[in-house]
Amino acid sequence: MNRKTLIVIALLVAGAIGGFLFHKDYSYRQEHGRVVAVNLLTNYEQEVENVQDKTVLVYFYKQERNAPADEAQLDVVEKFAWDNAYDVKVVKVNIAHLENFPLMLAHGAVRTPSFVFLSHGQRVSGQSGASADYSELKRLFGLALKQH
Repeated sequence: MNRKTLIVIALLVAGAIGGFLFHKDYSYRQEHGRVVAVNLLTNYEQEVENVQDKTVLVYFYKQERNAPADEAQLDVVEKFAWDNAYDVKVVKVNIAHLENFPLMLAHGAVRTPSFVFLSHGQRVSGQSGASADYSELKRLFGLALKQH
């Protein structure tokens, strides 16, 4: 075989391996890099309390119809969930539903939006009632990692 053929074969093999790894990563993020809606009565325990291997971000919000600020904040939270799918599970709790009121009180989320990171029994909270940008979520996540 000549040199050109070997280079083409090597590039094809590298492309196939890269494609496989990209697909595997994308599939994982599709399953684990999403924001999951939870509430106290149905799935909070399963989605938050029973998570052992990851830090959990609980995003408290109050559903407003087509409020641009709420949609913009959710976009930031969704980007954070996608980018950190291997390390963080992200859930959202709508405190407009009365059954979620005890969750809000238990985590000190007295105003919305609120962000609480839970990691190995420790809690790190952001400023209640203040929107958070991507860098603020990363900072809070870093604090949560330092605590355990």
